[in-house]
Amino acid sequence: MNLRRTAQQLVYSMRTFTATQTFAWGIGNRAPDMTDAYETLIVDGWQRWRHPGTKRFIDPEPLNTSHIWPGDVWSEFPRMVGRELSLKIHQGPDAVVGGRTIHVFQYAANIEDRACPLKTYTVFLRGTTKFYDCHGEVWMDDSGNILRISQAIDLSGVGSHWWGVVTYGWLEKDGTQYLVPVTLMIEAGHKKMYWCRGLFTDYEMFGVRARLLLPTEPEQAQKSSLGAH
Repeated sequence: MNLRRTAQQLVYSMRTFTATQTFAWGIGNRAPDMTDAYETLIVDGWQRWRHPGTKRFIDPEPLNTSHIWPGDVWSEFPRMVGRELSLKIHQGPDAVVGGRTIHVFQYAANIEDRACPLKTYTVFLRGTTKFYDCHGEVWMDDSGNILRISQAIDLSGVGSHWWGVVTYGWLEKDGTQYLVPVTLMIEAGHKKMYWCRGLFTDYEMFGVRARLLLPTEPEQAQKSSLGAH
């Protein structure tokens, strides 16, 4: 299986669509502090958000800057796997998830490779991008389709960690199927853990409404039995 080529094809297939993206933000094991829904517009790979029924585009953001901005990890993860040649990738043992055989690819990069950037924000909403050590996994089915990508970033130097996972599912339009993002989960912090969960629904591809085909088993954005990779 050519993982890099498959990841690049996934990025290309997600360059133009609209969807409803619902976010929830929370801390630790508490119920969400805030939820909100946005109309997500992707044109030639560029993502913008706005509240349904409005025209002004905004960034999805929670009540305060201590929470997590979701960004576009759903496209950045496959872009990184497909294009960052400094990323070290090897195929690990297969796993069985929901009765299906999953082919697991594990990857890693050092800070010197400049493969895994992370943007953080100050209280004044000024963004700073730095590179870190990272590792993660890509799950593929027997047909070579990417089902899940996860990433863990080592922030040990600042006493915290960052972990994210995105799942993908099938979208059907006019008898044609497209692989698109379905869920995302991000958590970060140290003594206090902040998280953001996202769900994509109500897809339209090229102006035509499409029907999302959910996997036969739950593909939830959560840490698997394989660990937080």
